[in-house]
Amino acid sequence: MSTTIDAPPAVVWRVLTGLSDYGSWNPYYPRAEGDLAEGGTITLHAALPGGRSGVGRCRIRTVCPQEELRWTSHLFLPGIMDADHRFRLVRVESGRTRLEQDETLRGLLIPVAGNIVAQIRQGCEAMAEALRARAEEIPPDDLG
Repeated sequence: MSTTIDAPPAVVWRVLTGLSDYGSWNPYYPRAEGDLAEGGTITLHAALPGGRSGVGRCRIRTVCPQEELRWTSHLFLPGIMDADHRFRLVRVESGRTRLEQDETLRGLLIPVAGNIVAQIRQGCEAMAEALRARAEEIPPDDLG
């Protein structure tokens, strides 16, 4: 999925990587903590549409400031339900950013987890919209 944000990549990146602030804007991950460094781990507390919640421990795969953030996780053991989540920021005209977000799900549970897969997609869409709204509230010169 892709959305255009009326804010430069530096602002979008600041919002996306400010884990301690997720509770103030992020409906999908209202709580997040950890180390956003390649090889590090973060813990995401997910609030799925429909009322379900869960906690995921994710391994950070890519941190390229103002360009890409990627993490992977799995449910219980690898191969049951694995997720690869990627955010890519692309600078577009006049200080705007195109946020490209995708999550690839694989594993034994995927064929029978249709409702949860749909809720994850809805959660990702809600997060992208909330990220857009939050980044557009921040003046570009307020990066401190």
